[in-house]
Amino acid sequence: MLHLVNAVTLDSKDIAARVNLGAFYATQGHLQDGIQEFETAVKLTDDKDLSADDRGYRCSALLNLGLAHSMLNAYADALTNLRGANQCDPSTVDRAVGTVDRSLVAQPSEGKYLKLSLLLRAKGKDQEASAILEDAIKANPEYTRAEELLNFLNAGRS
Repeated sequence: MLHLVNAVTLDSKDIAARVNLGAFYATQGHLQDGIQEFETAVKLTDDKDLSADDRGYRCSALLNLGLAHSMLNAYADALTNLRGANQCDPSTVDRAVGTVDRSLVAQPSEGKYLKLSLLLRAKGKDQEASAILEDAIKANPEYTRAEELLNFLNAGRS
């Protein structure tokens, strides 16, 4: 982690270091710090011709930004960023859908249902996104965040 902080300190416009540092922060539970790094990476890649690498980092930052916002129950922000990632590179979001889906089969959790639903919604699969949550709530009535997200999606605020 120290090498990432040093890289950002030496070159504040190092997109790769920003995305990697954001991912580190997010995995350590420091979501706000992760969000800040992802947002900086997105801003650094706005309105310019991007190399293939920088485009990949932008897509990754948008995807991770959306997932971080989902963990904070900031569903509108999550969807905005996940849709941005899907616009940037649909295959990035497709891979994330596959990863979360496989993870759910191995070890279901409310957070994974939320992520899968938001990813599907970002891809325009509205009915599938809602059905995932409905099934999760039927099987696990204690999933209050899933109920909250379903209400958000059904209210058309997305």
